[in-house]
Amino acid sequence: MSEFNQNKLENNTNQQKDIKINLGLIYFLLLLLSIGIIYFYSLNQNYNLKLLIPYTLLWPIAIIIIGISIFRVKNTAAFSVGFFITTLAVGLTIASIFTHSNNVENYNNNNLASINEASSVSTKIILSFNNSIIKSVDDKFFKFNLQSNYDLGDYKNYRDDNNVENIYLEQKLFPQGIGAYYKSSDISLPRLKPIALDLDFNLSNVDLDLSGLNLKSGYIKSTSSTLNIKINDLDIDGDTVLGVASTVSDINIMLAGDMNILISNSSTLSSTEFIGIDKDTSKSSIYKVEKRQNNDKRLILNLTSNFSRVKVKYE
Repeated sequence: MSEFNQNKLENNTNQQKDIKINLGLIYFLLLLLSIGIIYFYSLNQNYNLKLLIPYTLLWPIAIIIIGISIFRVKNTAAFSVGFFITTLAVGLTIASIFTHSNNVENYNNNNLASINEASSVSTKIILSFNNSIIKSVDDKFFKFNLQSNYDLGDYKNYRDDNNVENIYLEQKLFPQGIGAYYKSSDISLPRLKPIALDLDFNLSNVDLDLSGLNLKSGYIKSTSSTLNIKINDLDIDGDTVLGVASTVSDINIMLAGDMNILISNSSTLSSTEFIGIDKDTSKSSIYKVEKRQNNDKRLILNLTSNFSRVKVKYE
């Protein structure tokens, strides 16, 4: 063996030894750091579990990094980050499980707002990590029931100078952990007054029934959620616009009733399906249902989807 090859072999051997030593040291330091973070987390619970870690996001990241590390064993950085995230995720999960039974309370928030004397209603509803049922009812009250074991929700209502009843309802963006936390809601929208809807759903499962609603306008935003929308004979005059924007979501829209419908569809890397709805031959992104010759009652549905599955069916 030549002297050059022998020196090269010795250098490679020394590098491999250095990598093994570095890995052991890095693992030890990261383990101490993980234990320190978990210890600090457990000391600062303050009996409220105010810090909630999105384990549902940590686990996929850990698995991906570990998978990369398996194929690149000599990549110290990738393997070390995978080890750190996995240790931290496991530790925080264990800490949360042990503290859950003593530190978490059950909350049930019931409330209502009278719309009897208002000219109309305007709503802003934000739901996150939620199983929700939202429906329209023949009532003079906006009513809701929120159930959770860690979040009471934020609610306020006021009557403005134009005699519009403004309603704000939010459940904050906190993850429920692994089986320990939950949030659900049951919301009733009144049909007796014209209403403007602004709904925002994040990481939620929602059944939304707008049938018979006196809808002035509406905008629905869905992010990483499953959303089932039912619309049957809205109480509208003229053109009423309803926007539905989805990102990484599964959207099912059921339409029915004696009203004209115009649908504008804009999608990016999404799957869209229209059943029982005619496509406008002159415009590829326009769909319509014509039930009346005059346009005195028309719903304009603007769909915007990114990385989503959208299905619209007319019966």
